[in-house]
Amino acid sequence: MAKKKTAKKKGDARIGRPPTGPDGGRVRDLAIFSLRLPPNLKADLESAASVLERPKWRIVVEALEQYLADLPPKVRREIARARDLK
Repeated sequence: MAKKKTAKKKGDARIGRPPTGPDGGRVRDLAIFSLRLPPNLKADLESAASVLERPKWRIVVEALEQYLADLPPKVRREIARARDLK
């Protein structure tokens, strides 16, 4: 006997993980980037992710954003110019 499908109610929970990407988007929609790390930095990243209860990708993104923000304005402008050429 086939199961009868029921209409999904507005308050029903969605199946799967909730979107946790930037601006509430799906992580699977982000570009994939592979990175080689020395063993000690990989261990630090994994430990930080565990202690902070944050995904590793988000820690790396925040670290890169902070690194770029700390650069001198001239260098940031050059980086923006190079990015806009692509």
